[in-house]
Amino acid sequence: MRVKFPKANKQLIQCSWLDAAGYIGSNQEEAKPAACNTVGWLVSVNSDHIVLSSSLYEDGSGDWTVLPKGMITAIKEL
Repeated sequence: MRVKFPKANKQLIQCSWLDAAGYIGSNQEEAKPAACNTVGWLVSVNSDHIVLSSSLYEDGSGDWTVLPKGMITAIKEL
């Protein structure tokens, strides 16, 4: 799956991605990655991962979600 990664200019995005998931007592056919969506400001695009923030503080700090590029299925600018 090919995803175009925008430059990190602290734009607000929705990132769709697949997370690892564990299944207990289920049929193998039901086991699949968990589809996730995260909304935040794109603060960094690196060679193997991106960094999103759901809060950016005036002092430059924030909270960070780091997603490996291989897990990302789509990015939509909001």
